[in-house]
Amino acid sequence: MKNYLLLLGSFFIVFISKFIPLSFIVGSQAAFFSGSTILALLMARHSSLGMLVLFLIPFRELSVAKLIVFLLHRAPLLFAGWSYRFVSIVASVFIPIICLLLFVSHPIGQQAWPYTLYWFIPVIVYLCRFENIFLAALSSVFVAHAVGSVIWLYLYQIESEIWLSLIPIVVLERSLMALAVVAGEYSITCLYSVRYKMKLFFSGKVA
Repeated sequence: MKNYLLLLGSFFIVFISKFIPLSFIVGSQAAFFSGSTILALLMARHSSLGMLVLFLIPFRELSVAKLIVFLLHRAPLLFAGWSYRFVSIVASVFIPIICLLLFVSHPIGQQAWPYTLYWFIPVIVYLCRFENIFLAALSSVFVAHAVGSVIWLYLYQIESEIWLSLIPIVVLERSLMALAVVAGEYSITCLYSVRYKMKLFFSGKVA
């Protein structure tokens, strides 16, 4: 019963988080980064990667073509969750490097190659073995950024000038996301602490 309640609660939170806008996605005034970007990382670490499947559940009727696009849009969350939960050379090094190569292999991406320099952040964090929750979160949101940027580049052919104009914005946007993840981590820690103290209190083990 407890597992069913957890699944139901997670489903509700994911549903609500998709409607909390954080910022508009490059080249779009309709699609936006939502609270699910942050929630995905927290769920990956404190629940399981399997729970991230909830983010792939569409809440509207879709055709096959639209469903594929929808899944591609959610793919960055899965890679970010994987990177955040596990210290993995594949997620933190190989994926960003592959994304970089795919980006600069595109005719438009070649003209906006400085944009990809951000994707060395996950690589540096992994290779230097920094044990810091903020850097872990920052690394993961940049993994999501790398995957998402490549998908948007190949799907929507966004002009190089737009990518270059976003360089100063990206660092602020991703830093705020990482800080939000850290705030979420501390909130979860506090909830666990309160739950543990309440359990002790009601069990009569606290004087």
